[in-house]
Amino acid sequence: MRKHTLPWILTLLLALSLAAPAGAVETAQAEALGVSGVCAAVVDDNGTLWTWGCNSYGQLGNDNQGDHEDSYGTLYQTSPAPILEEVRSVALGDFHGAAVKEDGTLWTWGCNDNGQVGQKRVNDKDVIWYWTFIIPHRFVTPYQSVPIQIMADVASVSAGAYFTAAVKEDGTLWMWGDNDHGQLGVGHGKDQKNKVGGACRKSPVQVMEDVQAVACGDYHTLILKTDGTLWACGNNGRGELGAGDTTNRDIPVQVMTDVAAICAGLSCSAALKTDGTLWTWGDNEYGQLGTGDTRDRSEPVQVMENVAQITFGTMHMAAIKTDGTLWTWGFDRFNQLGTGQPLAGEDEMRFQAQPVQVMEDAALVSAGSYTTLAAKNDGTLWAWGSDLGKFLCGLGDLEDSSGDAVQSVPAPLPVELTVALPNVAAEE
Repeated sequence: MRKHTLPWILTLLLALSLAAPAGAVETAQAEALGVSGVCAAVVDDNGTLWTWGCNSYGQLGNDNQGDHEDSYGTLYQTSPAPILEEVRSVALGDFHGAAVKEDGTLWTWGCNDNGQVGQKRVNDKDVIWYWTFIIPHRFVTPYQSVPIQIMADVASVSAGAYFTAAVKEDGTLWMWGDNDHGQLGVGHGKDQKNKVGGACRKSPVQVMEDVQAVACGDYHTLILKTDGTLWACGNNGRGELGAGDTTNRDIPVQVMTDVAAICAGLSCSAALKTDGTLWTWGDNEYGQLGTGDTRDRSEPVQVMENVAQITFGTMHMAAIKTDGTLWTWGFDRFNQLGTGQPLAGEDEMRFQAQPVQVMEDAALVSAGSYTTLAAKNDGTLWAWGSDLGKFLCGLGDLEDSSGDAVQSVPAPLPVELTVALPNVAAEE
């Protein structure tokens, strides 16, 4: 996890991922929920953005506030707290966040070590120490602890591990942040360097035109154009670009047509076609492609029909079908599938390689690394998985060996929040 020093258990477990929310076929994108490996966010029906979870690098956007501190001195907010008004969508990276307000302005906050906040000047710093070959090295990691406006006329936003992408109202795609794997789609000719020598861009750069949506994985990007063609760039070590090979691309390559919605995980990707079929590709080590096996795919393969909405976590996926049923599959070491399984052993890499139904009457869903969030059609907020990042707000029907709560099946969070449901509002 690079140089970050979150609680060591998070560092040792998994590479963290933002699951960028993807939209339904016939309606607006499901952008009112966001969950990463360390924090969560929700937009309520009044347009207020609430965040909670780990706050090590200002990723909650609440001016370094928290109601809990662990033994490492890391701050956590264990229940949702408001940070921004008049918001219509939110996206979370590993340690940063972004939100689009109703007036089209884009606001960002959190870790800025790769310029992922999109502005060079930040209001806070965090000093990190770590050891390499017995020699101590000190790095100052810049971060922004409160939201700042960086762009106007924005239609939607997505966040990768350490980079950000925004689609403006004129259909232009702009990206910034980590570019080590070519995930910004602009080549490497004008790259800058972060403090450890990695390639990055510290301010927004235009990538493409005629774009309707973008989905950021950890180190790769999916781009949906207005003509329904799907393009991809970035890391491709497990075939996550869908181009039929494992060659990285620093310029977008076309991979599909007739696409309606997209989402991306750690090294895996998915597309929802206009006919409601779900297609997946990339890393399948833990069954996260939903194909019933663990074989990687470098080209899209169909796995479901009648799908309305999709989301990828780090290594698990969730989909809402047109009948409102919610299905999950993939990695389940932390009960993030919500299937009611007992606790997995410390060395058990439990997974589910085929979709399984876990909920009815679902309206929105967002998957993170250890936790999944969903909203029902009545606007209630539900969660399941591990409480490693302090997501569960007191929920938990199990407890692991470290004393962390685990919720093994979907349960309503005990918070007085009604999630914004733009899809439902649009239909009414």
